Amino acid sequence: MTVRLHEYQSKELLRKYGVQTPRGYPCFDLREVEKAAKRLGKVLVKPQIHLGDASACLQSPMASSRTEARACGEQIFTQPVGPRAATVRRILVEEVVAGVARFRLRVTGGDSPMITVAVFTLGAQGSSDDLLHEENIQAADGMNESRAFAIIDKLAIPDAARQSALAMIMGVARMAIERGAAVLEINPVVLSERHVITAVGVVANFTEESLITHPEIGSMRDPDEANHDGRA
Repeated sequence: MTVRLHEYQSKELLRKYGVQTPRGYPCFDLREVEKAAKRLGKVLVKPQIHLGDASACLQSPMASSRTEARACGEQIFTQPVGPRAATVRRILVEEVVAGVARFRLRVTGGDSPMITVAVFTLGAQGSSDDLLHEENIQAADGMNESRAFAIIDKLAIPDAARQSALAMIMGVARMAIERGAAVLEINPVVLSERHVITAVGVVANFTEESLITHPEIGSMRDPDEANHDGRA
C-alpha cells in the first residue's frame, strides 16, 4: 500500500531542499480561496484529493480574479468527484508560472538502496513522454553534481539556467532519499524566460514501511483521504 501526500505538502518539503516552487496557499474554505487569489493574481485552483488513476481526470481551472477563483473553488468544494463521489476538502491556490520549456523529472526508489533519477520530454496530449536520460545512484552515496550535470546536459537549456536546474535535481534527489519517497515526480518542470527552473506539478508517494522510519511523513497523512481509492 502506498501513501500520497497532497501536492501542497510535497511542495512544502521540496522548498526545504532548495527546490523552486510556485507561490501558493492551501485553502480550506472559499474565504481563503479569495484571499489567496487576491494576493497572487492569476492563479490555478487545484483540488487536493487522491483518487488513484481517476486523479488524472481532475481539472485545475485558471482564474484571473478573486471572483473567478471563488467560483472555481465553490464548484470544486461542492461537486463530488471520483467513483466514490468523494468530497474535496482542500484546495491549493497557486500562481500561474509561464514557461519557455517544460519537462518531467522522476525519482524512484528513495525507500531502497538504489534510486533512479530520470528526465523526460513532455509528449503531446495523448502521446507518451520520451526518456532523455537516467542515472542509477546508490542512495548511500547520494546525488553529486557530476551526475546531476549529466542529466542537465540532455535538457538543451540555456547556460544561465543550469545552476537553477542543478538546485532542482540535487534537491529532489536528496528529498527522495532522506524522506524515503518511493516515487517523487515533478510534472511539469518549467523553465521561465528568466532562466528559473520551477517545480509546478508534484506527486510524492511513500510506502507504509517507509513511514515507520520517517514518522514525520506519517504525521502529514490526511485522514480524510482514506478509502477514496482503496489507498491513503
